[in-house]
Amino acid sequence: MNINFKSPFLWIGAVFLICCVGYLSGGHIVAGIVCGLICAGLVFLSFLVKPNGTASQAPPDVASVQVPEASRFVGQTTVIDNAEWDLSSKYITKNGKDWFDVDKYYPSASGLYALCDGCDSSGNFAIALISRSQGVRLRRTDGAPVEVYVTDDGTGYALLDDNTLLVIDASSANIKKLSDESSDRSAHLLCPVCCVIAGEDGDDKIHIDAYDYASQRVWHKNFSAEYTGGDIILSLSGDIVSVSYNGITKRYRINCESV
Repeated sequence: MNINFKSPFLWIGAVFLICCVGYLSGGHIVAGIVCGLICAGLVFLSFLVKPNGTASQAPPDVASVQVPEASRFVGQTTVIDNAEWDLSSKYITKNGKDWFDVDKYYPSASGLYALCDGCDSSGNFAIALISRSQGVRLRRTDGAPVEVYVTDDGTGYALLDDNTLLVIDASSANIKKLSDESSDRSAHLLCPVCCVIAGEDGDDKIHIDAYDYASQRVWHKNFSAEYTGGDIILSLSGDIVSVSYNGITKRYRINCESV
């Protein structure tokens, strides 16, 4: 806090300080104390008032400032193929019209692309793929993202809570059904080469559903294991997917071969 020497409060306070000293030296204690308190208040006001005469304000709490997530991705308007894109806020527009309302966004490692979770121009739940300069493609969805992975070459993978996988790029946006929506698939693994989900459906078997990006194939496996609660652990090493539960571990190649 800096004192403002141009503030009239400071100089008026100085006068009351002189009066305070005079009253006290003359034995007028009460009057001296009153003048001293007035002096202290006026000096304090001189700290609060800026040289231009406006009261200073405390900086806003960073946590209370809502910054649209998309604005951290890009901040400009571009024209591509005669279409004007504005990605400077959470409301992405194309030629001045609403294209996508971003709730959350998930960038690729380099930030060249991102998947956005939110709503399309009609208010439907959707997922959009965007680049730094334009909207690339969007797809309406029934499920919400559980996990997302985006490559730097512009392919996005979004595992949804209805046991489906959205694969989206500039040319297409396809939904891969991994398992029935009602099936419990609480364990999931989404990585650069495959997507794997696993769960138990009350039959003392661990069910595994996977999608291999290279072959574009969905495959299923299961193994017997008494279900006693707890987590199913999924991991990937090279091209080997490991599924562990209750002391039992099964391994499969991402192309479905058992190891």
